[in-house]
Amino acid sequence: MITRDGEMVESGRRWMAGELTSDEYFSRVRKSTAIAPGWELLRSVLCGVLTFLRSRRST
Repeated sequence: MITRDGEMVESGRRWMAGELTSDEYFSRVRKSTAIAPGWELLRSVLCGVLTFLRSRRST
């Protein structure tokens, strides 16, 4: 994880210096904050439950 943090600091420095475009920098930031598969599964299940409850409430 130290390498990834170091890479993010370096890419932030390069972005501030104008060596990276905003799109490149924010793309790297987004890729570095990947969601763990377990959390993604939990989020999907909770969304399904909420959708079901909303449909039951509106009928």
